[in-house]
Amino acid sequence: MTAFDDLYYQSLRDVAFIEASLGNTAKAAAYDQAADHVRDAINANLLNPATGTYYLSESDHSTFAQDANALSVLFGVAPAGKVPGILSALKSLWGRHGSEPFSGTTYSNLISPYITAYEVEADYLAGDTSDAEHLMHLTWDQMIDPQNPFFTGTMWENIGPDGTATEARTSLAHGWASGPTPILTGYVLGVQPVKPGYQNFTVTPHPGSLRWAEGAVPTPYGRILVRWARDGHRFSLTIGVPAQTTASIGLPDGRHVTLAGGTQGTERAFAG
Repeated sequence: MTAFDDLYYQSLRDVAFIEASLGNTAKAAAYDQAADHVRDAINANLLNPATGTYYLSESDHSTFAQDANALSVLFGVAPAGKVPGILSALKSLWGRHGSEPFSGTTYSNLISPYITAYEVEADYLAGDTSDAEHLMHLTWDQMIDPQNPFFTGTMWENIGPDGTATEARTSLAHGWASGPTPILTGYVLGVQPVKPGYQNFTVTPHPGSLRWAEGAVPTPYGRILVRWARDGHRFSLTIGVPAQTTASIGLPDGRHVTLAGGTQGTERAFAG
């Protein structure tokens, strides 16, 4: 299946990153080369040249799958020119309560918050903040509504297309459905690691429709503190960079700033 191939590809990239971080450059290069071969094979055999989207598998070319297409975008398997079309096609699966996992009726129609989080992240990664926010609202608003009869104060494993969670096996307190938590930190607040332990990290907020965000990310070097606010066209950001770390900051106006933590850490405000 295409989704499994995507996961194998990303696993190879992750191991390459680990080996490179340990100084094992030859091993890292070998894993990266293997990942390149897997990516090329996916695109040669599983990318529909007519639609620009991915097949479910080599044997099923008619079913459009959320996981196969969202993961291909998120992991960088999809060629850059195909990404907008894939994300647009994924919206054909959206309903009132989230995205169905497959087109047609051959497979399950249970909405998967676990897979949907990958699609939300793919939207953010592609700069489609509006659709990322919309899909989060469709899927997770019902879970945090205390008036919903299925409200538990936690996240649901899956959702029926009618918005119910009545499957006997469905967990209404499922960690795999909590994808918006790291997504809000990594994209809305904007903090993501570049090197292990956040020794180098990026801060690139995606404000979308929001007016402000504030949070802290714990690291072995201390807490990364980020506060940003928007008032009309004015955007302000304050960042606390721990000692022995370096931040690469991307501001909405296109400016890029590098800020080192120094011996005692650094806090700086930006406005534009």
